[in-house]
Amino acid sequence: MYEITARGLEDLKEWVTQRPVPRPTRDELTLKTYSVWLADKEEAARLFREEQLRHEEQLAHYEELRDWMESGHGQELLSPDSPWFASYASLRRGIGYEREYAEWCRWVADSLESREPSEKLEKVRSEDDGG
Repeated sequence: MYEITARGLEDLKEWVTQRPVPRPTRDELTLKTYSVWLADKEEAARLFREEQLRHEEQLAHYEELRDWMESGHGQELLSPDSPWFASYASLRRGIGYEREYAEWCRWVADSLESREPSEKLEKVRSEDDGG
């Protein structure tokens, strides 16, 4: 079993409020998307559908975990002094990430599968802006 030392706890308290080091986002699927115009549309759509499913499965797992946390820890999840708050906050970030990634994959696959643009640019921009 591991245990954090007093010195380690002090270091952790200091580290947790420091700005993270900027790092480049490395996402192979996003990189592939830059060249998807070269790909066989059916194969590319299949790739995006598979990734959509993978992210939807992870999302479902996270949502089950969220439901378990909410039913077992209630208000404790909303108290910044609780370790459960930290876990819940991190989980919410994961849920948002998986939800958006799955939706993006769906949109790309839908676009690849249609031969004609199915939506107007204004609608896409509105969705991207949250409206």
